[in-house]
Amino acid sequence: MKNPRHRLSRLSLIFAALCCLSASSLCAQSDVALGSSGELYRARTGAYQDLFPGQTPPQGVDPASSALALDIERAAANQRLLVPGTAGNDVELLPSLLFEDASDTVYLIWEKRVNNIHPVLMLTGFSNGGFSDPIEINSDSFADKTHPQIALTRDKYLTTGADGNPVTRSRTILHIVWAQDDSTSVDTFYSPIVFEEGVYIGWNPVYRLNDLDNSTPAALGYPLSPLLPHSPRLVMGQDGRTAIVAFAAPSSQNLLTVELDALPAALSQLADKARAQIIETGKPGSTNRKTLADKARAAIMTAGAQAFRPEVLQAIADAVWATIMGCPPQQTVQSIADKARAQIIETGANFSGRGLRTFGDDATATIAEVRSQSQDPGGDPSPYPSQLFQLRLTSSRPAPNVGTGTGETHLFASETGERTIASWLDSTGNRVLYRVSDDGTWSDPRELDLSSSLSLADAYAVLDQRVRSH
Repeated sequence: MKNPRHRLSRLSLIFAALCCLSASSLCAQSDVALGSSGELYRARTGAYQDLFPGQTPPQGVDPASSALALDIERAAANQRLLVPGTAGNDVELLPSLLFEDASDTVYLIWEKRVNNIHPVLMLTGFSNGGFSDPIEINSDSFADKTHPQIALTRDKYLTTGADGNPVTRSRTILHIVWAQDDSTSVDTFYSPIVFEEGVYIGWNPVYRLNDLDNSTPAALGYPLSPLLPHSPRLVMGQDGRTAIVAFAAPSSQNLLTVELDALPAALSQLADKARAQIIETGKPGSTNRKTLADKARAAIMTAGAQAFRPEVLQAIADAVWATIMGCPPQQTVQSIADKARAQIIETGANFSGRGLRTFGDDATATIAEVRSQSQDPGGDPSPYPSQLFQLRLTSSRPAPNVGTGTGETHLFASETGERTIASWLDSTGNRVLYRVSDDGTWSDPRELDLSSSLSLADAYAVLDQRVRSH
């Protein structure tokens, strides 16, 4: 379900953030990762017979068929493991790894070419000596995709256990971004993969980030490089709780940055509790409108006391009180409860980025709600709260002129998306040229000369440091 987020101007002066526990966050696009005990993980692709020489492949698998393996390199011994389901007729490409310390899990994402034609993105995790069931990241299997990028955020929240005592739960969100070329356009896509206490919640929607582009089309005066739309960049955002995507939108010829914000699980918990309280309090003939609003405000202050700072909670409670009082007399209690729930989510989302304005009051934002699915179809409902994600356009500027060169184009973005850098290799491959944008305009080209003392990887690291020192 998607709901538009509207600005509450009176909240823009409140600088408190939603009070949730957050662990360190990571971002990766690499086929190697370092584990918590010093072990090194590597993703390997190739023919089964080359990856596992002398070993008999699974039944029915041609030894010459493509496969994906995970290497675990330790001081004592090395180990190579076949990723389940990757030996066969399909071709595995573009693997990336990301290690999460909290769960001691290495996540592996790759592209699977079904029948060597249809590209599908896949994800699995390895921990405690075994792989999790592979997850197919749903998208168009007929469109070519760029190397998927992955970022990780975590948080914790309180719930009530079976014995009535408070229980702390952890939540891991993998943010996956890629560009997709369907021959008519190149678009950037995002999918959040959510694990509650290490358990996949059952499904992951896919969002087309270009849908957030309501910016005025740019008049570039030069052709948009066909390389730019294929070069999205995913970086970690502020506070280790958000991620930023920078990408070029061919339809408007602008370079956009979008903030991906996994709103605290405590927010959806509070919204659901308040909704239930309003429905219970507002039974026919049991109360008047002001009493309903007063009780809802009091219930919010009580239910959210452990998770939210007082000033944040007071702002949420006051906004709900005003929403209830503003409902017309003929509105049903059910409808009022739904409006109050939406108001809690909207108000909480306004505290993202410490409640500060960034791109402007008209910036497009969407609240995406992902409801957990029961692992047992037809059984009990999921015990986990709904997952709320805010997708917010944080900047828009004309796409840069990056010339032609060798075909290697990179984007770099700051934690807020306000500063961006676009780089490209010259035709000889000996120089990295780049432009910087702080205020919506681009600098003249600057250059870094590659040499024995400055490799291409060094140049990219320097540019990444430069953009994030804004």
